[in-house]
Amino acid sequence: MKKIRWGLIGLGAIANDFASDLNRVSGTVIQGVASRSSTKAKDFAKKHKALKSYDSYDDLLADTVIDIVYIATPHHLHLEWTLKAIKAKKAVLCEKPLGVNAHQVRQMMTAAQSEKVFLMEALWTRFNPTVEEVLEKLKTNPIGKLRLLKADFCFHALDQSPEHRIFNLELAGGSILDIGIYPVFLAYILFGKPQEIKAFSQFHQGGSELQTSVLLNYQDCQAQLFSSFAFRSEMKAHLYGEKGQLCIDADWFQSDSYRLLTQEGEQVFNHPKKGIGFCHEIEAVNTALRNSKIEEARWTLQNSLELIEILDEIRNQVGAVYDFE
Repeated sequence: MKKIRWGLIGLGAIANDFASDLNRVSGTVIQGVASRSSTKAKDFAKKHKALKSYDSYDDLLADTVIDIVYIATPHHLHLEWTLKAIKAKKAVLCEKPLGVNAHQVRQMMTAAQSEKVFLMEALWTRFNPTVEEVLEKLKTNPIGKLRLLKADFCFHALDQSPEHRIFNLELAGGSILDIGIYPVFLAYILFGKPQEIKAFSQFHQGGSELQTSVLLNYQDCQAQLFSSFAFRSEMKAHLYGEKGQLCIDADWFQSDSYRLLTQEGEQVFNHPKKGIGFCHEIEAVNTALRNSKIEEARWTLQNSLELIEILDEIRNQVGAVYDFE
């Protein structure tokens, strides 16, 4: 088995969890990690057994041994470093959202396709065993014609400074792109692009969007979606059909189980994830690279573009836009 050598750019909390799971996946090496702080890079490398550490993102991209770069910077830097990685002929797994808006995503798509380099948005939930099983189960029509999805992603962050990444407008802060992307993603993989979108937001004292309600209208069904930094929600995803219900248990975006409720009663289906949950995404990317693919069929660049187009419309409706756009 060909070893896939990874480089990590941006060493925050998500990268820390991701690196932990990289070390759980066979045939995988953390070749290098990069932070703008030399100390942070060295400490991260020691903790996660990376072979090298860099205090410059450019120096990591210059490492010819690295096969793929995982980009976990704040959103507003995704475009810059994805394009630089592609130019350096590195495959790229970039944290969600792939770009701040559809214009950025199109630039990344064009660059990756031109250079014939692998590029994927890191929406780990798409590869979660429970979500994969739910998509398969729904093909058998277990709850009848689908009518409604209710899903949210909420946690309390009002104790954070207005300068924190999640609120900072210069860093593309706000709940929509940070966590609202998850319920919108779920509606998208279930139903596709909606015929109509209605969205309403309330805003943080610093001007960023704090919480948002979204209604997606389809020909025969609807999706009621919500994201917020103001409180912690139950975070189950409920799908209602004409003959029953399907519930992905909390926290639905990383769940180990789901349940069916029909006239025959309740059935529980358990699908434990590996490690923290990033292993499945990592394995999918490794397989794609070993097979010389430039996309992963379960989450393509076209999927990422269509998802960000929905998010663009939501942000435009509520006025959650950024000066740098």
